[in-house]
Amino acid sequence: MTISFQDHLRALRRPAAPSLATRRLFKSTLIFSEISGGAGHGMTDPFPYDDAYLVAVRLVEGKHARVFYEGKEAKRYDLRRGAMHIHDLRRRPQVEVLDSFHTLNAYVPRAFFVAYSEEHGRTFSDFPTDHRAGAIDATVESLLRSLQRSLAAALQEGFAERLQN
Repeated sequence: MTISFQDHLRALRRPAAPSLATRRLFKSTLIFSEISGGAGHGMTDPFPYDDAYLVAVRLVEGKHARVFYEGKEAKRYDLRRGAMHIHDLRRRPQVEVLDSFHTLNAYVPRAFFVAYSEEHGRTFSDFPTDHRAGAIDATVESLLRSLQRSLAAALQEGFAERLQN
């Protein structure tokens, strides 16, 4: 069974969100999205198992959210505006969201990191998904924010996904 980005949106109870897909890079397609929701969203469904990462940057400060991997609560979850989280989709994350949220996201297959590393004579090591996975990273935030105008255009044009050069 092939997992699609739409399957991950369904876990968030967001059947559609503005998103952009790249052409194949290092044997992978990367997808960028912007997702928001109001207070009281509750517990998401578990994300479908996928050999990929979801990198999310918070655009608003949060107070009440918890993240679970394989049904176990993570020890810490950074809710500051600008906090970046790397979710390993092989661990079927779930998030309990009690306040409003707004995130910019990058869906990156693990194969992308492996191929990129190999091309540069390196070996890829998996990202941590514990408390070390959350950090303020101005570079990642800036890169994702640079796509917001294109994501807004995709929403206005009624596209859930657009292929970019």
